[in-house]
Amino acid sequence: MIHIRLFTIQPYPVWEILQKTGRYVCNIKLTKHRDYDEFSFRDVYDWLASQMAERIGQPPDDVKYPIWAWYRNDDDFSAWGNAGQKYAIITLDISPYRVVLSDHDAWNSVIGHCPVIYEDDHVKWDAEWERYMRMGKNAIYGTWPRIFRASSAYVQATFWELFLDDVVSVESFISTGFIPDTALG
Repeated sequence: MIHIRLFTIQPYPVWEILQKTGRYVCNIKLTKHRDYDEFSFRDVYDWLASQMAERIGQPPDDVKYPIWAWYRNDDDFSAWGNAGQKYAIITLDISPYRVVLSDHDAWNSVIGHCPVIYEDDHVKWDAEWERYMRMGKNAIYGTWPRIFRASSAYVQATFWELFLDDVVSVESFISTGFIPDTALG
């Protein structure tokens, strides 16, 4: 069976839950978005969940949002999250049929409710931006599926559930705290 190698950075209690139960799904209480009512990115995460359902199938009944991981990212994660908090870098081998890959840089456009534009020439990029701004919300939202081209140096992966059998290795660290813990899942 074909698998792809991913890694996910999670608060250490996620690893403890996974060891105890053999399965983990996104628990918003373990993220910075603990209060769902104040979760400012809810609409774009709902959009992503709907796109995932189209691409890899509906989530299990007890799942609202995906778990996030990296397919490609060379950053040093020692500063990930809240200073002094323990995290786990969990390396996974997972079936590609359970995963949706997307371009992290383009995802930031989605979070900002902006058009996803792939254009290196700044003049052309500006012209595209202006065109989408004139066309309105529906045109902008129509560009969002472009994130699934996953062409940047930073490719993220989302999937509905994590099983202990997916885990290849785990490394823990105490965060130095320079990068905000804003990732969901």
